[in-house]
Amino acid sequence: MGYLCSGDYLTPAAHVTKTRTPYFTWNPIPGVQSYFVLVSKDASFTSIVDYGFTHVPAYAPRTSSAVRTYTDETTSYYWAVLPAQDFDGNLAKGDPLLASAADFQKQSVPPSLVSPSAGQVFLDQPTFRWSPADGARRYEFQVASDSSFSNLLDNVTVDGTSYSSNTTYPADTVLYWRVRADDESLLGLTWSATGTFQKTLPAPVPSASNPTSGDMLPVWSWAPVQGAASYDVEVDQPDGQHKVFGNLFSPVVSFIKMTGTGVWHWRVRAEFPTSGSSTTPGPYSALNAFTRTIGQPVNLQTDSSIDHVLLSWNARIGVKNYRVQVASTPDFSTKVDDVTTDNTSYAPTMTKSGYTAGGTLFWRVAGVDADHNQGDWSAVEQIKLQPKLKVSVIGVLRRRHSGSVSVSVTDGRGLRLAKVLVRISGKGIKAHSARTDAKGRVKFTLKPRKRGKLLVTASRSGYQTAYGSVQVK
Repeated sequence: MGYLCSGDYLTPAAHVTKTRTPYFTWNPIPGVQSYFVLVSKDASFTSIVDYGFTHVPAYAPRTSSAVRTYTDETTSYYWAVLPAQDFDGNLAKGDPLLASAADFQKQSVPPSLVSPSAGQVFLDQPTFRWSPADGARRYEFQVASDSSFSNLLDNVTVDGTSYSSNTTYPADTVLYWRVRADDESLLGLTWSATGTFQKTLPAPVPSASNPTSGDMLPVWSWAPVQGAASYDVEVDQPDGQHKVFGNLFSPVVSFIKMTGTGVWHWRVRAEFPTSGSSTTPGPYSALNAFTRTIGQPVNLQTDSSIDHVLLSWNARIGVKNYRVQVASTPDFSTKVDDVTTDNTSYAPTMTKSGYTAGGTLFWRVAGVDADHNQGDWSAVEQIKLQPKLKVSVIGVLRRRHSGSVSVSVTDGRGLRLAKVLVRISGKGIKAHSARTDAKGRVKFTLKPRKRGKLLVTASRSGYQTAYGSVQVK
């Protein structure tokens, strides 16, 4: 009894490629009652994957309770038959290297990808389909963000030849998918070719009714996005700061504080759930602009009289205090007052020369927010004050002596005034009246009979009456 020769190995024939685990047959050897079959991944039979025993010149790989399958390999398998003289395997040949071992390759036919087609773009969730594979017990399905499948997004097993994923895939990037069959022993066979597709996630659409300007705290909204778990709002402020407000669970955002004036830009995107508790962002909406102003105060009121001035206005939203300016010129180049008040009114003390001089003054007011950003000035209003007269008396009077008194009259700014009625009266004289000349002066000659003080009164229409005095010695 000797070893089999190379021509005794029948199936699988040498150097062939099998798509399924093979059925082994060989020529019988006279006088042999049993055979041992060895299958190895190398010609030296150091990596044995199967070891069988049979009484006939044929062998179907199996375990004690099920079939045995071989994995797909890119290298050859080697098989050798060791004949035994006895029925129980005794007196067998023991060296597979002398058994003229035959070789074969095991390469199953992988599934063919049916859909999606290469590079197909989806707005909704894709359904993947492939052709059946011979000998498949189930299928392994994978989606990855890279062609080497090192970053898996899906890794599942399915019984059928299609799969609809509930994974939210990254948007606007090429994704890769493949599938392979698992055989009866749940060994993974050859992977299919790699397919590609893209997922486009929807962007929120801002509401057409969103405010585009104003001094209010704006409320921005957008149409809900199906499947969104939350939203992110990105805001670029007029001062260059960039902020992102995340984890918004409703399609609307409002603010409890917004300071500064100028153009704000904002956009929104949806976050979609992925496996576990993580999310993947969709694309941002178009950029939206909102011009924030601190509007000018309105309903300005001016209450003025000889001895007081009260300025008032309506309150503005978002304003912490107000800046009030009073000037003697409408361009505010010559200011009388420039103050800040927390109130919606202002009453000057009337002690400054701009007020005491009287005449027409101009005032305006602007709102200032908590970060010291000033809004628009109001319209200019007028303060009508009667101009004051200023009396200057020069001269010396003695009782029972004739003397002269010169009276000069100017306005609050020091300009001499003509045609001002000047009256001098008091004990010991008869009252005298006269009008100032073009230089604003008038002269009285008096002979008082008593010592004391004489009163000088200057009056003119449209002016406040002014007073002076002269002492009689």
